[in-house]
Amino acid sequence: MGVRTFYILTTLVSVALFGTSCTKQPDKQVPYSGNAVYYWRTTWQLTEKERTFVNTNSVQRIYLRLFDVVNKYEESDGIQQPGILVPQPQATLHFNEPYDLPCEVIPVVYITDDCLKSDSLLAEKVVTRVAQFCETNDLLWNELQIDCDWRKSTRDAYFHFLEKVRAMLKERNCRLSATIRLHQFSQPAPPVDYGVLMCYNTGDLTDKKTKNAILSTKEVKLYAPKLKVYPLPLSAAYPVFSWKRLFRGDKFVALLRDTDIEDTTAFINCGDGNYKVRQSFSAVTPDPTVFGMQVYPGDTVRLDKVPVDTIKLVKLLLDKECPNLHQQVIVYSLNENDISKYTQNEIESIYTSGW
Repeated sequence: MGVRTFYILTTLVSVALFGTSCTKQPDKQVPYSGNAVYYWRTTWQLTEKERTFVNTNSVQRIYLRLFDVVNKYEESDGIQQPGILVPQPQATLHFNEPYDLPCEVIPVVYITDDCLKSDSLLAEKVVTRVAQFCETNDLLWNELQIDCDWRKSTRDAYFHFLEKVRAMLKERNCRLSATIRLHQFSQPAPPVDYGVLMCYNTGDLTDKKTKNAILSTKEVKLYAPKLKVYPLPLSAAYPVFSWKRLFRGDKFVALLRDTDIEDTTAFINCGDGNYKVRQSFSAVTPDPTVFGMQVYPGDTVRLDKVPVDTIKLVKLLLDKECPNLHQQVIVYSLNENDISKYTQNEIESIYTSGW
């Protein structure tokens, strides 16, 4: 065997053994360990059950959504100017009580990808607003997380935005993280310090045929092998929420909030998570700009919820590809209406490894 042939074979064996294994890349670790939770409401005011959740589960970090950035029509003297869309903050978090938890706060800003190209100063505005918000509300922070459902068409603009944000944060000795959706595994990793893999919203919620749009093991299996070669350190976030999808015929209308689908005067239980509307009513949606969604007889509401066994199966599936993924586990989200649907043993099984 020649020297060149021996070198090639040795290289191939080395790559096979070490090149794609997440367990052989100790540098691919997030800067945290332990339990964390997202808080994704417009008002900070904890119930006793939510405080108990934080204490009982030794939550060390709160990923706190501060505000959204969306494209809205520019206003002049309180009047909207048609045709002029500019990025503006929306649904800013309001504190009804002081933040008094012993948990580290990581500010999160959600940004729609359609506003990334319309303002060259967007990065500066976001960082400045976050800093002012935290100072006003006495929040200590050393990291900012950006949540954006970017795609190939908006990737360059998004990455450029992140690079500017990261440079500004570096001057403050702060880190930058970003959420990573499963479909984004097919794209290069964003220029951040680490990512949070969103193990939810895996299906098309606008498709009536989607049985569970929150979490599906079938969808996760399609993307899980990419974890081995994904270059960014990752944490994982898992859902402890349900949602109700409203359809008119086969057309998706909206997500509904605070709607009691067990009310037999308003709904007919058709089985398999489907409910037919008996009578008209006005519903609340998660969109703060929509003050009432009219629901009509004949409409269908699809209830999606995630059994804890599904979450544990997904965890085991992802563990095989990248054990470091669960160095930190995040639950979405801290909301009594959601967490009360799970037992303490079930919550513990989400936070801990194994079955």
